[in-house]
Amino acid sequence: MPQHWYSPTLQVDACPAYEFVLSLAVWSDVNGHTTYEVETGWFDAIRTQVSQDLLGAIEAFSQNCDILWAHLISLAYECPAPRDVPTFLAYLKTLDPMEVRLRLLGYYVRYYRRATPPEVIAAAAAGDHEAQRRLLQTSYSDDAAWQGALMYLLPLTPAETSSRLMAILERWYDEFFRAQEPHLLPILDRDAEAARLLASTVPVERLIQTVTNGWEYVPEPGIRHVLLIPSVVARPIIHSFDHHEVKIICYPVSDESMTVDGDMPSPRLLRLLKALSDELRLRILKRLGTGQYTLQQLANHFNVGKTLIHHHLIVLRVAGLIQLRGGTHKVYSLRHDTIAAIGPMLTKYLEKLSP
Repeated sequence: MPQHWYSPTLQVDACPAYEFVLSLAVWSDVNGHTTYEVETGWFDAIRTQVSQDLLGAIEAFSQNCDILWAHLISLAYECPAPRDVPTFLAYLKTLDPMEVRLRLLGYYVRYYRRATPPEVIAAAAAGDHEAQRRLLQTSYSDDAAWQGALMYLLPLTPAETSSRLMAILERWYDEFFRAQEPHLLPILDRDAEAARLLASTVPVERLIQTVTNGWEYVPEPGIRHVLLIPSVVARPIIHSFDHHEVKIICYPVSDESMTVDGDMPSPRLLRLLKALSDELRLRILKRLGTGQYTLQQLANHFNVGKTLIHHHLIVLRVAGLIQLRGGTHKVYSLRHDTIAAIGPMLTKYLEKLSP
């Protein structure tokens, strides 16, 4: 078995262009707004600061499909240094509009190539009507947001796609994201530096599990490089996809990277205690203490919907109480090390405040 299945090279990169793209993904994920941990008022600020015609253009272009914007991260990765937003926007203008269209349609992403042959995606991007029909039929027809985005994009020419995209990106930066940068960049830099230091002491797989709070990366054939991108706006969601031989993982910045008041409990302790304050989450932890289970198995066991179980699993994983093993069949398991650390962590905090 090739060695690069086990030992991909690693890069941790915190650049404004990544967070810029992810901010659009977070805004477009209208059904997940309550999941994200951006500061209070972030979504309200967008509604009041961004013009209604731009918000309408964003909704029409993406059809509330957050992953459509995340597909642009591979372009941010290829953008010349320093990969700030103006450089990224200038770089996009130099690209062949067909290449931009291919990225948006997921042409280089294995998840989409598994559903639809890449030659069909390419032909659909070029305007072949039969290929477009096949793409709509085969590319995750049960994902309403993705299908809506496809139905909007496919009738456009490559030039129209690129032109409308650039108009949205330039205005989003001017009307909203530019003002966010001074607050976000120091946090991203702190987290990236901490991840780089840790990378010098642990294997790639262990580093990924640590920075994602329990998302277990399974080495894949053909992946030679892993790119870790910290994000504030996307907390606590993890975005993972590939581009050629690169695995791109956008992970939430750690609690420690966020500013903390001196006498306040650490964000990690608060997160753990909040995660444990729900009856169903405690029952899930008890169940995972008996073995590894998939999302569907847990939903069946508790006789509740997958969406509800998935929400609770996100809370538990972000708190570091469980881990998720990737691959074809994702399974969840208990993190006994975190369970054991809760008591000492609480004791340490209480003793610090004792007279």
